[in-house]
Formats: sequence, C-alpha cells, structure tokens
Amino acid sequence: MRVSDLVPRQSSLRDRVRGGARGFAFGVALLLYAFYMRPPAVGVLTSVSGPLTELSFHTRPGWQSSTFAYFKVGGHPEEFCSSALGRDSMRSLARRPGVTVEVRYNPRGNLFCRNGVIKTYGLIVDGIIIQSPHSSQWAQKVLAYFMIPGFALFAFWLGLRQSARACQR
Repeated sequence: MRVSDLVPRQSSLRDRVRGGARGFAFGVALLLYAFYMRPPAVGVLTSVSGPLTELSFHTRPGWQSSTFAYFKVGGHPEEFCSSALGRDSMRSLARRPGVTVEVRYNPRGNLFCRNGVIKTYGLIVDGIIIQSPHSSQWAQKVLAYFMIPGFALFAFWLGLRQSARACQR
C-alpha cells in the first residue's frame, strides 16, 4: 500500500462539472417523466361496462406493496386492473353471479399496470360508485404535479450547486 492511496484525492474541475451536469440531466429526466405520468382529463376517458368474467390478484412488491385486481369485463377483449377494492371485497364480488362492473380507462393509454393490462380510473359495481374517476386520479396527480417536479428542482439545485463550486475553484 502506498501513502498516496491513504490521502483523499481532490476532485478535479472536470469531475465537479460532470457531477453538476448529471444532476441537471437527472432533473430534466424527472420532469419528462412527470409530464408522461400526468393522468388524463376525465372527459377523455372511455367507459366500459358489463358482467365481471375473470378475476385475479397481483401484489406489487416493494415498500408500498398494494394489491391490484386484474379482471375482464364481458364483451371486451382487454384486461383491466384496479386497486379500488381490497382482495376480500373483489373475491366476494366474483362469487356473486351476474355482477355488473363499470370502469373508465384512457383509450390513448400510456399507463399500464403490467404487460398491457390497462389501468382503470374509477369503479362502479351494480350501480354503486365504489371509487370515482376523480378520486382514483388523486395520487397520480400528486406525484405528477408536486412530488416528481419537487425532486427535479432539488436535482437541478444540486447540479447548479456542484457546478458553481467547480467554477469557484
């Protein structure tokens, strides 16, 4: 082991500018993702209703593990997903014969639960509103309009701070 290995290395001007550029680029990427993630206007959503034909459950792993119900509505080839009801509530619905389900989805859909399963907004079961389209968009709006842009501004600030420090030295 050499003595030079024990002494902390000073970062060069190039390293600091590169770090600032990375922060700036990360902020731009976050803003683009927030733009992509915006929920559609309620007027754009298409309504689908019919008898509940297939039902399965999938739990998304992670710190915010939530259970999604994947289901098919009679007369429609697409598979839909919703997190409006818990696993027990959806199972009790599946046992009831002829239960009618109505959901709304974005026909220009850019958000999927997984592999082409269409994300729904709102859920109406036998004429009873379980979740309105407005309330189902709430969490997505908070993420797209406040949280992600906040992280992007923080990344911009870190990038500018890193670049300013590099220029001062």
